[in-house]
Amino acid sequence: MGAKRLPLPHLSDVAIAAGNPEQLDDDAPALARPAAAASPWTFVPADHQMPNFHSKSTQDFLEKWGLQQWTHAQRYKYSGPWKAKHAEAFIAAFLNSPGVQGTFKVATREKLVPFLGHVSAVSAEALRTTVTNMNFFDKLTDAGVVRPSGHIVRMYEDDFDGVTVSDALRELLVNEDSEHAYVYSDEEKQEFIFQLFKWLAIGGTMMQFEDEAAPYFDTAKGIYKDFLTVFRNPGSGNVEIANCLFVFAREAASTSELPTYTDAFCAWLPLRLYLCSGFVSRI
Repeated sequence: MGAKRLPLPHLSDVAIAAGNPEQLDDDAPALARPAAAASPWTFVPADHQMPNFHSKSTQDFLEKWGLQQWTHAQRYKYSGPWKAKHAEAFIAAFLNSPGVQGTFKVATREKLVPFLGHVSAVSAEALRTTVTNMNFFDKLTDAGVVRPSGHIVRMYEDDFDGVTVSDALRELLVNEDSEHAYVYSDEEKQEFIFQLFKWLAIGGTMMQFEDEAAPYFDTAKGIYKDFLTVFRNPGSGNVEIANCLFVFAREAASTSELPTYTDAFCAWLPLRLYLCSGFVSRI
């Protein structure tokens, strides 16, 4: 018999983080908020943070990798029902909520600005959350991308879709025709931990890359732990992750300042719900 899901409590947590793609629209004027239809959910900002994401170490690395200036995290509480099949409606309701508008920040070309405007619909795609340890990245050493010492293999500088790379790790992440493209399957590339690691290792326009892979691994692991919760299945004895997770973007018909290309992660578990936008820019 598999593990039973806990009933969803009336009040749960939501966390939001917004990051920027390399190319952003110019600042848009604040838009009037249209009258919203009645929603079964309500949202309010929460005081507590994600300890690893907000740690000095993580923030210093985000700054070094050109990501900190356009990345924002905010946790919210919500009340109301949750079903995965209603994820898109839930996310749209979140973005349109009076408790979110003005407190959730999104990235423009120059800075973070309060989110305003109306989102008529969002599209959401489920990501995988099956990875429970960092052995997932041992393949990089087996394939010769990362040396046993932890140093990343260097290569001649090249450019792929506007991203300049000079090491085998970042080349694997941005070049679809890389000789190491086989290392991770398409299914494995849909893992949240892979997407998060890729976001960190590619970085932003002012990226100061690492010679060793450990900072990318450690930072990805810390943020991953903030967003996902593990439990031991009493039936199988296996360690499993209790979350459902989605990547989403607003539909073009919406009139908000949230760019159509800004992706986001939405992670759900029985006691908490997390949303984190912008982690898959440049993918």
